[in-house]
Amino acid sequence: MQVERCVELHNQILRYGWIGSGNSPDLFEANCKIWDHAHGAEAEAVYPHLVPDLVKFLKHARIAYIPETKQHSFFY
Repeated sequence: MQVERCVELHNQILRYGWIGSGNSPDLFEANCKIWDHAHGAEAEAVYPHLVPDLVKFLKHARIAYIPETKQHSFFY
């Protein structure tokens, strides 16, 4: 599996959805955190149960994440 290409595609689709929904491109990185960073210790606890390619993906893929509500979405 070409994880890097999957991550790039996923993040680009998320960016298009973010901008297409009227959000500022300048706020994308601040509001679309890396999955691994958004979930912290919970992510680390789950990694031993996942295949290495999925772990690699989750360490680089972004999610639209609102910490107060813990909501996230791939697209808008």
